[in-house]
Amino acid sequence: MSENQAEYHRKEAPKEKNKITSRWYYVLILTPLLTDLVTNTFKTDKLDIKTKIIIGLVVIIIVLVFELLKALKKAKSTVQPIPIPIPITSRDKRIINELLKMLDIQDFEEYILNKNAWYGYNRTAMDGIFDFTHEAQKITNQLTDQLLVQKVNIFTQKLIIFTSFTGEHLGNDDIMNKYTLPKNDIGVHHELRQELMEVSDKMNTLAQETKPEFIALMNYLANKQYID
Repeated sequence: MSENQAEYHRKEAPKEKNKITSRWYYVLILTPLLTDLVTNTFKTDKLDIKTKIIIGLVVIIIVLVFELLKALKKAKSTVQPIPIPIPITSRDKRIINELLKMLDIQDFEEYILNKNAWYGYNRTAMDGIFDFTHEAQKITNQLTDQLLVQKVNIFTQKLIIFTSFTGEHLGNDDIMNKYTLPKNDIGVHHELRQELMEVSDKMNTLAQETKPEFIALMNYLANKQYID
């Protein structure tokens, strides 16, 4: 629990207590009136002070029990279950490291996340993404760590969106070993420049949208010691 949350609960606790104790005052005020009303209505003898005290105490106990039951029910509903840590398996570790080897983390960061699509993407880095997404969709069902499966799947889906769009617009440049935009015709068709700039900006956006999921996955792998 954070310090702010703890401070919040410390401030809230007295309110709940005041809510319960305030019922005492209602009971003390209403009990004598109710007993007099009952005796007058049914034309019974006036109750002596001892009987009134007993009736008042009984009502007070009933109110307190009712309030405590409500408080316990509320407390039970707000208790968060403690997650049970799942030990990693050698199989899961082998699978995820094979996937990361296909992706090549260093290439992905250097040639995809930190590059402008206008200048093209390194072919080796892009091929690594294709291999990663292809294999991830086939073998994640073999993982036993379901949270890991979830994180891999989310990252994979972001990569698929990115590669689907780039696949529609990038061409193969064998000389530069890149996938690049078809900019050779810009000199002849000037209107293509604005269109290609918009495509490039879209690619950059899609590439950056993979970054939060990539970081979340890598942090999880490091914290769980899947990778050294």
